[in-house]
Amino acid sequence: MSLQIITAGILDTIQDQGRYGYQHLGINPGGAIDRYSSQLANALLGKDLRLPVIHIHFPSGTILFPQETILCITGADFTPTINRKKISINHPIAVNKNTSLHFEKKISGARCYMSILHDLDLDKWMNSYSTNLVAGAGGFKGRSLQKKDTINFKNKVEYKYLAEGKDIALLPWTIETTALKKEIRFIKGNEWHWLTDDAIKIFSESNYIISNNSNRMVYRLEGNELNEKT
Repeated sequence: MSLQIITAGILDTIQDQGRYGYQHLGINPGGAIDRYSSQLANALLGKDLRLPVIHIHFPSGTILFPQETILCITGADFTPTINRKKISINHPIAVNKNTSLHFEKKISGARCYMSILHDLDLDKWMNSYSTNLVAGAGGFKGRSLQKKDTINFKNKVEYKYLAEGKDIALLPWTIETTALKKEIRFIKGNEWHWLTDDAIKIFSESNYIISNNSNRMVYRLEGNELNEKT
């Protein structure tokens, strides 16, 4: 039993809650960026919150389910569909065999997470399933998911009785999430006192945008220039 990648997304990877204890070796924790949403996807399926999920950006790939399974998508709303029929986020859904998951358009958010009731057959690297693209390790072959990839399931469980004769069947529980503020909190670092009083005021009261030149080690900000004390 497995799932198959029919078309590749811009950057779909396997992630869990991160890889800790190796930063002294230059290995960053990585993991899901929106950890609340990734944990919620597992929680709604009654799974261990630390288990891996598929971390999806938009434009995203198309995934085929050759066998029946149950999935849950949380986080960003990319208008997910099963066989082009819209499905809800934050809601466990049984899908029939030979159905495909597609994301039509971006409504809100930057990343969504898909948990599957079947456990994914993956190997841990340094105590985590998270994909580390720089090291080329973890997740599925240490890279983003590509066309024709097949991820096997560890356990064999059939769900025919849930979606028999239909593409999907909604399970009778869901959750409403509250809107999150689009603000980034910060902690004063050791270099905070290097800034002038004016720079501190500017940074605390101005708007900044996370640059595209960012990664899992650091967020680079674009905005008003900050001056140091002379």
